[in-house]
Amino acid sequence: MRLLLLFVFTLSLSNNISVAQTTINMSNGSSESCNAILFDAANTADYGPNEDFIYTICPAVDSLKTEIEFTSFDLHPSDSLCIYDGVSTSDSLVGCFTSTTLQNVSFTANDSCLTFHFFSDTSDESAGFQANVSCSDCQQINPSTSSSIASTNGVLDICVGDQIAFTNTTTYPQNNWFYNQSNATSTYNWDMFNSSSTDENTTKTFNTPGYYPINLEVTDANGCERSAQVMIVRVSGAPDFSATTAMPTELCVGDSFFLNGSAIPNTYSFTYGTVGDSAFLDDIPGGEFEVSINVNQFNAGQTISAASDIVSVCVNMEHSYMGDLIINLTCPDGNSIEFHNDEGFGTFLGEPIDIDGDNTPGVGYTYCWDMSSFITWADFTDLFTSNTLPEGNYAPNESFSGLVGCPLNGDWVLSVEDDQFSDNGYIFNWSINFDQSIFPNQNQNVSFTPQIVSDQWLENSNTLTTNSTYAQSSTTVGSNTYTYEIEDDFGCTFSTDFQIEVGEPIVFNISDDLDVTSEAPLFVNFTNNSTPNNASYSWFFDNSNFSNNYNPIPLNFEEGGEFEIKIIASSGACIDSLIYPIAILAVDTPANVFTPNQDGYNDAFFLPAVGIRDYSARIYNRWGKQVFECGPVNSTQSCSWDGTDNSGKLLNEGTYYYVIDVFNAQGEAIEFARKQGSVLLLLDN
Repeated sequence: MRLLLLFVFTLSLSNNISVAQTTINMSNGSSESCNAILFDAANTADYGPNEDFIYTICPAVDSLKTEIEFTSFDLHPSDSLCIYDGVSTSDSLVGCFTSTTLQNVSFTANDSCLTFHFFSDTSDESAGFQANVSCSDCQQINPSTSSSIASTNGVLDICVGDQIAFTNTTTYPQNNWFYNQSNATSTYNWDMFNSSSTDENTTKTFNTPGYYPINLEVTDANGCERSAQVMIVRVSGAPDFSATTAMPTELCVGDSFFLNGSAIPNTYSFTYGTVGDSAFLDDIPGGEFEVSINVNQFNAGQTISAASDIVSVCVNMEHSYMGDLIINLTCPDGNSIEFHNDEGFGTFLGEPIDIDGDNTPGVGYTYCWDMSSFITWADFTDLFTSNTLPEGNYAPNESFSGLVGCPLNGDWVLSVEDDQFSDNGYIFNWSINFDQSIFPNQNQNVSFTPQIVSDQWLENSNTLTTNSTYAQSSTTVGSNTYTYEIEDDFGCTFSTDFQIEVGEPIVFNISDDLDVTSEAPLFVNFTNNSTPNNASYSWFFDNSNFSNNYNPIPLNFEEGGEFEIKIIASSGACIDSLIYPIAILAVDTPANVFTPNQDGYNDAFFLPAVGIRDYSARIYNRWGKQVFECGPVNSTQSCSWDGTDNSGKLLNEGTYYYVIDVFNAQGEAIEFARKQGSVLLLLDN
């Protein structure tokens, strides 16, 4: 199998078009050939100083692609040969090479032609180069797909949980020019960033928001392959609802509340070709485990030119014994560097399940290697005492500079060798982070932000308003659910719920066991039939809280009179209070003598009544004739007699008799509550 524009350090075995072989010495010019030998300008002799030549080679048959294989390559380090994938130096640069870097390396043009630019300085020439020129017999492959959900310009905008069926629609425009091609005889490799498939058609459910390039690699029956990004899937996720509010969340029936919806879309970004697979690191001494990343977004032949081209390599993993691990990174041409080698003794990586025979994954920690850190894993264990290597950035045992010259495209492999028994671990994922500046189009970081197109508030699935704000009065007692729902331009709906607790209003219904004849001292019992009965009730008398029960304890009154009981009740956000008056009978015995002589002292006979709802008083002389009457009056008033009869005439000295009657709520006199007595009227001049 051949990779278009991938250089390999093996002899090419492709089927080539056979024609008479020609010789091309490097110069300024071009030619069409499928069987030639390309030399530097001096052919088999050393090339000369100050050479600067540009030569383009295209295939003799338009449908084919130029291939070149260097059988010898020896340039002075100050001289170079640059190769371009196209008909001029304005086309994509494959790379510039010097010394012996192209020995036994082959290239295949991506389209048809290759252009070579050779230059040497004023001194120190070398043997030069020799290369076989041929034409690839790979026919064109156009990978493509259709999807079960309609796309727009190759982009699918979907929601979390959507499933897409991808149907292979690859075409072969040059079928049967040299051999037969068909979807039935080709093989497939779908790369969907975090999953893959080798079926001709595949289905994937997207459960995580993000940007997913869908790549399809098709290999035909002749071993020719072509990779292409056939579709992009963008998966929308929930916006940020954190600023959405419902105020207040506890209230009483009839109270107003305010709903304010806010949804800020999230931005999702993606960096091509950096995340690799997971692996179980089994308990096999000497066992080597590999995880790989296929990188394919760089120019063909593009290589690592400096250690800084790799920003970092990160792995999320756990393992129960760091001291028996050897970890290496291998680039696509087989060159490798060492990250770690058997140091650290029994230090844990992450949080493993350290039980022999238990293969349950533990908790992975993320460890990164970069060239800006100063201590390796082993350095940390030498300097610090810790059972677990902390997450963070560390230096590799060997510099990234050991990967200079490695091709960027191809399989990058992270290998882990476990040297001893009685431990295992997991690699959950790993990544290579390349410097942004080396990407060909400088735009490998892509992002998107869904836009909100509508929003609404709902109550129990019923729309209240299609605006982001809403205000209303509460009417339903209990827990009420209000939902703020948005729809974005991907057709995805997201929502957040708020619970508003509406309390039942307090309705007081208090009674007592008093009647108008109840006299102090006594205990008063109160009966509470208020609603709701599960509310909190607090009872106060004389500013003192004497009970917190629904029905309070009996309250003792030593004296009669009029009193107030305060009840405070709360049910959720519903709070109310009641002043409950009570009157306890206490008819005081009036004075037994008075002197109505207008001297300002004891001029009237008072008939006090405290704690009586309604009462009346009558005065009689010794012969039983009524001479005065007062009332009925209520307990806030009082009756007094100044010694005159009802016509205003001052009566004679002597003994008079009074009768005080108490009335019930119906205005009827209560016989057993009557109070009688006598008073002496003196006329002291």
